[in-house]
Amino acid sequence: MSPTGRTLNHPRSLGFTVAVVEKWVPRIERRRDLWGFGDVLAVHPRDGLFLIVEATSACNVAHRLDKAKHRPELA
Repeated sequence: MSPTGRTLNHPRSLGFTVAVVEKWVPRIERRRDLWGFGDVLAVHPRDGLFLIVEATSACNVAHRLDKAKHRPELA
């Protein structure tokens, strides 16, 4: 199962509604994350809690954390 597939399953098991917000951009042949860092948006219908999740494999966690630290939206 892909990292995105696993990422979708976990919040669903906690009652979240989830959606993939990463898009493929054919013109540049790259994926584009929501605001440059999010692959999945999760919303809890009862609590109104929103999560933006970066899906990745274990070997890419350090790179993704470094990328997130440089995003002004996450300061």
